[in-house]
Amino acid sequence: MVLMNGDKCPFINDKTFTAINGPALSPNGDHNTSRQIPETKSKQLRNYQSGQSIEVSCPVSDPNWDCRHHVCTSTLMSLATHAHENKSSNEHATVESESMSPDKIRKEAYDFLSIFHTDKGTSDTDYQNRLHEIDREIQQTGTYTQTFDEIEYGCQLAWRNAARCINRLFWRKLKVIDRRHVQTHDEMFKEICDHMRLAFNKGTLQATTLVFGRGARTWSTQYLRYACYEQVDGSLLGDPANRELTKAAMEIGWNKREKERTQWDVLPIIVQCDPDVPPSWYDLPKDLQFQVFLSHPDPKYDAAIRSLGLRWFAQPFVSDKAIEIGGIVYQCVPFSGWFMQTEVGRNLCDLQRYNFIPKLANLLNLDVTAAANSQLNIDRIYVEINAAVLYSFEQAKVAIVDHHTAATGFMKFLDQEVKQRGNTPADWIWLVPPISGGMSTLFHQEMLNYVVKPRVLDQRDPWTYYAPFQRKKPALKMSLTNTRHRWLIVRAGCTIIGFALRAVRKRVFVNVLYASASGTAQSYAEQMIKRLMTAGYNAKLMELDSYSFEQPSTQSRSIVFIITSTFGQGNAPDGGQMVEEWLQEETNEDDTSNNNDKRHSMQMHADSRSTKTGKVSLKRYTYAVCAIGSSAYPFFCGFGKLVDRAFQQLGGQRLVPFATCDALNQQYKSYTEWEETTIIALKKMYPHTGTVIHPARSTSIPRPPSLQRATSYVEQQVNINISVRPTYIPLKFHPDSDEISRSEQVGPFTKDNPFSATVIQNIELTGANNIIGDPLPQESQPLASLPSAASAHSKKLPIPSHFTNVNNDEYRSVRLLILDSTGLTYYPGDHVCILPENTLANVNGVILACGWQLGNKLLNESCSLESFTNGKYKTLRQILTHFVDLTTTPRPHTLNTFATYATDPSQQRQILELGKGGQRYMDWLVNLPTVKEMLEQFPSIQIPLDELIQPYILFLFSLFIFPFFLIYIDKNLTIYIADTYNNRIVKWIKNSDYGILVAGGNGAGSLKNQLYWPSGVYVHETDGGTIYIADSKNERIQQWLINSTEGRTIAGSESGISGLRLDQLSSPVQIKFDKDFNLYVVDIENARILKFNLLHNGYGCD
Repeated sequence: MVLMNGDKCPFINDKTFTAINGPALSPNGDHNTSRQIPETKSKQLRNYQSGQSIEVSCPVSDPNWDCRHHVCTSTLMSLATHAHENKSSNEHATVESESMSPDKIRKEAYDFLSIFHTDKGTSDTDYQNRLHEIDREIQQTGTYTQTFDEIEYGCQLAWRNAARCINRLFWRKLKVIDRRHVQTHDEMFKEICDHMRLAFNKGTLQATTLVFGRGARTWSTQYLRYACYEQVDGSLLGDPANRELTKAAMEIGWNKREKERTQWDVLPIIVQCDPDVPPSWYDLPKDLQFQVFLSHPDPKYDAAIRSLGLRWFAQPFVSDKAIEIGGIVYQCVPFSGWFMQTEVGRNLCDLQRYNFIPKLANLLNLDVTAAANSQLNIDRIYVEINAAVLYSFEQAKVAIVDHHTAATGFMKFLDQEVKQRGNTPADWIWLVPPISGGMSTLFHQEMLNYVVKPRVLDQRDPWTYYAPFQRKKPALKMSLTNTRHRWLIVRAGCTIIGFALRAVRKRVFVNVLYASASGTAQSYAEQMIKRLMTAGYNAKLMELDSYSFEQPSTQSRSIVFIITSTFGQGNAPDGGQMVEEWLQEETNEDDTSNNNDKRHSMQMHADSRSTKTGKVSLKRYTYAVCAIGSSAYPFFCGFGKLVDRAFQQLGGQRLVPFATCDALNQQYKSYTEWEETTIIALKKMYPHTGTVIHPARSTSIPRPPSLQRATSYVEQQVNINISVRPTYIPLKFHPDSDEISRSEQVGPFTKDNPFSATVIQNIELTGANNIIGDPLPQESQPLASLPSAASAHSKKLPIPSHFTNVNNDEYRSVRLLILDSTGLTYYPGDHVCILPENTLANVNGVILACGWQLGNKLLNESCSLESFTNGKYKTLRQILTHFVDLTTTPRPHTLNTFATYATDPSQQRQILELGKGGQRYMDWLVNLPTVKEMLEQFPSIQIPLDELIQPYILFLFSLFIFPFFLIYIDKNLTIYIADTYNNRIVKWIKNSDYGILVAGGNGAGSLKNQLYWPSGVYVHETDGGTIYIADSKNERIQQWLINSTEGRTIAGSESGISGLRLDQLSSPVQIKFDKDFNLYVVDIENARILKFNLLHNGYGCD
């Protein structure tokens, strides 16, 4: 409940009401004295985003208040039905009608009939007759039977009054299916199947409710749910939300063999027509298991999502709610609607559900630990999952709504409700979307929450009170009434504990010490403790300052693992400052931050560590140090380095090299790698009873990148973990297919059927970097190949990616290509898209580096990698020539994958060092090595050709995939360039050495003087040179008059909102006019072309 500041909750007092305005007549024609007319008052609800306020009618009191005992319970997942009970619905039954007296039912019926009569406009005679009929039936049976119209209207009102639903705008369109006459389980299941077919409606989802008779229940919380199995090791397979439901289904006979179980098994439908009848389960037919498999428009995210097989059901069928209408409670009323994408996103990403974010982060090489919070990687992945859900449902042609559209719809519904009945109940906590909440207008809207009938009710899960299940529980409990029986159990327990304690005392003892500023180091230390105990060691966790570094006996050694962060200017955090000063004194290192008081306070602490000679010896200590910090600070891991250096100087034996874990570079991954390496080294040096060492297995343990920073230490063998490699599609050939050869060029020419042209000249246009290329050999290639043209004379300039923020001309490349267009017909205003080819020498070099012979016939046979090119290219040679960008320098994450294929340890270290992406990589990047040159530099890389291809297909692009840099050439040969990355339009006059800014250039944004990812440009020469721009990420078409400093939106959204309506766009990329001044827009994300008649300000669609 959301109230104005300082206001008293209007629902906590002794008065009662029903939240319905207007008089109600009794059967005698008088005002209904059994129905309390609510006392209402006006209240202003403000929207802090728009600054507007609305005046609503607020009820003064209600017997069904949500503020129970002066405690707000609105954050409970499910609320109790009875107002006097301060519990959630799972703790008691919701069948309120069981305890309702006939008089109470009569009052509820009169209240509901009053609303029905007023809204439906029935005659007074029919209304009076219906009231008398209900009164007689209640006197005879204690209850009454509702008509279909009453049930239909009651279900619609219950949806209208559902305070936690955001999609109530369509409440009057709810379809109701009355099946109260159904008596058997088979009939119930048949009706459920018919309901699903009707509601799905070939993807055009309909809101429908199926009403069964009183007493019927479906055990399934929703028709479509994924099972959750408890594994032998305690882990869960499937959707944890359905763990108890899966157990119940298995109790009544449903099951799957363990070998056949997956995390996407669909649970059966469980129905129960009467509480006294055992339930029955039915497997849904395959054609009713409506599922949408997720994909993503970005190849990088798409590969990760597809590899995990992410999916969800196409439509929600909520089947565990009850509806109360006029004093009658219907417990089995399955409801179907449509998803908001955040619901699917949460199902897949919530920690208590599938929790796919860590798995996706691993595939995407993103750090999602607490230390990386500043990078917002969790939010980034969650947003992309939501984007994938919307994209996939649209591709499957299944209705879905995004959270912004849903929020806008609710604000419209709220406005209608205030006008029609003064207000509507609204639960702010549930209505605000779980993603980008502050960006939603609902976040800023004040609301009131109260109970209005008819209503939707939560109810207990039926298996929790099913009698046969209840009888099993006592049978499973062991009787302890016999005193002797109890004594034997206690004695056996003590014996077992004694054996366990003796075994623990024989274990090797390891001290895990930590010094933590924010808790990260402590959490890692606690994780290390659990790992050591599991591995069979006796581990103890202590704060660093609490440990006394005493000289051990001559027969034993002390093992300490130190995990510490750094505070301030390389100093120790709280819990390590005393050890810091002690080590500085012992190693004679200065510390300007020390003072006399601190030195004096350390004296007694150091005495316990000192030998008789005054110098501490740590020769009997075996240690390992892991330092945690951020490379953004100049004293990165300063205290950890001091500890490691001091322990070495004092004679300690280092178990594994010193490791640093950078918060800006996958800190948690670095720590887990150090932890794994440390445990393996510990087992080798200090094996314990019951532990078998497998040397062969240790070779698969990766040497973490953090350990390779220790350049002052002796280099060790690098052990690479091949599990970090992505999962590839196996390479298979289809020898029966004909050899593919390029056919004669036949138009029309598109990116799928390119025209082959010779590059006559390739001219670099950017300032001091001008390069005039000589004519290329007369070698036919698709249109032109920038990499091929450049490689013959000079290295190409890298275009900055979204990982950089470089705007100097030194890093820009604008080229003028002069092509031999003999045989190609085109018109002014047509667009050209460059399809690069890799040179024959480059392709052959890669083939040879991967161990293939150039004459191998398999290179020209169809293969399984055809699917990566959407069927455009079938053979390995075609893919290497036309689809994979072999001229781009490998990125750091790609280098880390290459390192797993290197057989030479020295080269492994070099590649992994480059994979860190630091200064060494930037120095290496200056020469822009290609894939072929990289393989020649590190010849020990033995990577299969198909595994070399697939990462590049997934993570790099050729210009023909995303034609961002589009141009327009006018009759004077002036070139207008959509400079996408710089968010501007630049004009280059013929023979000019520089460009002229004509639009944008004020950074990415949606203001009138800004552009965001311009992806198309057209100049209307007969209109004075007006420029029209496809402002792609602002979802609009901009018109910039000549010499204007700002544009005007002529198509699409002013607010940057995309959509499917004909007045909305989603990533427009190309534009063109015809002779009648009709504007044609390629609306790429909506897979359509729109025509706008600008002369009449209308729009149409082709």
